[in-house]
Amino acid sequence: MSEKQSIDFERIVGKPPKDFAQELKEMKLTDVANWFVNHPGLGELLDMKISSSGGGTKVVISEHADQITGTSTGYGSGQKPEDYLSAFNKYVNANSNRLMAIQTVIQRPWELSRDSLKQLAVELERNEFREEDLKMAWKEVKNEDIAARIIGFIRQAAIGEALVPYDQRVDNALAKILASQPWKTPQREWLETIASQMKANIIVDESNLNEGIFKQRLGGIKRATKLFEQPITDILGEFNKAIWSGDDQQKSA
Repeated sequence: MSEKQSIDFERIVGKPPKDFAQELKEMKLTDVANWFVNHPGLGELLDMKISSSGGGTKVVISEHADQITGTSTGYGSGQKPEDYLSAFNKYVNANSNRLMAIQTVIQRPWELSRDSLKQLAVELERNEFREEDLKMAWKEVKNEDIAARIIGFIRQAAIGEALVPYDQRVDNALAKILASQPWKTPQREWLETIASQMKANIIVDESNLNEGIFKQRLGGIKRATKLFEQPITDILGEFNKAIWSGDDQQKSA
């Protein structure tokens, strides 16, 4: 294994390969099988190809003339779009108990933080699942061009939730919040800025409210809490929940 794979191995298993190998020798065969079923990420890691130290993998060259027989887009490891979406669904469901971020996306998406979303994106990238590829594959298979984000694709794979353009989700949530009570102009400005930042970055959490446009133009958390006469984090929490309120989302065509 490469150095990175060794690190990933210890992260999944909790011990070095040599120690784990010794533990496997002492386990019953059925227990070994069950262990790997409950830890699917390790199988994927061990199946990865490693370039040899002698200069990498071999390349086979044919001297015959090339002929174009057709063109298609390959996803992941060159899969057909329907196979790529099927592989993503299997990955999400196989790892929903192992990866806390996937659990959060499925059960409480409004609690997902920026950091956990970044870590999840890295994990999905490592397994060749990218948001743009999922969008393209979905369009090719379903003939639907939907600007959903990775959270939406995970929820669709896990619980069958309809894909809805993320900007539409944010607009629906903003409309719901604005209609909930009369707001002063500065308060509306805060809410509209939160919405625009959600569209750009998917997640706005507490750490965002004291940086960038929130700090420079709107004065940060302290000013917002005074302006709203309640913690701005409570308002943000309501906003994030409204994004994923299924009853308020219009189904995509």
